[in-house]
Amino acid sequence: MKIIGHRCPVSALLVLFLASLAQAATEKTIYTFAAPVPGGGDGMQPLCSPVFDTKGNLFGTTLAGGKHEAGIIFELSPSKNAQWVETILYEFTGGTDGGYPYAGLVFDHAGNLYGTGGFGGKNGTGVVFELSPQGNGWSYKVLYSFGATPVVATVLLRTRPLSSIS
Repeated sequence: MKIIGHRCPVSALLVLFLASLAQAATEKTIYTFAAPVPGGGDGMQPLCSPVFDTKGNLFGTTLAGGKHEAGIIFELSPSKNAQWVETILYEFTGGTDGGYPYAGLVFDHAGNLYGTGGFGGKNGTGVVFELSPQGNGWSYKVLYSFGATPVVATVLLRTRPLSSIS
């Protein structure tokens, strides 16, 4: 199975699609984000392609939604009954932790996730963050606050080793 894309109309429900690699590719909805609920609920507007971990789980971000309506980091895991289950790993506040992530996530070799928030942080113009697995949960940490909006920051993370970015 391979992710082939997502649909993201602003006023509609958001859907991720999974396609089989059979002769004629078929589309199957694996998860539908819930309608936005002010002050809580699911994420909305997943603008970037999700990434797989080594266990077949999908990880991604949404630009909006969540408790603070500043986006979320989510995990989709296949269950035994062929349904995909969402776990919200982090809900952005849009404050010093950042928020409104325009770019996707990348994994390092230790299983940590890295990404960017387009707003918030010390200067109000975005952050680079790390999400690390700890026990049965995840730990969120801001690594850097930008002085300009970081729309291309994750592209740099994907093309260079983390140790080479200063």
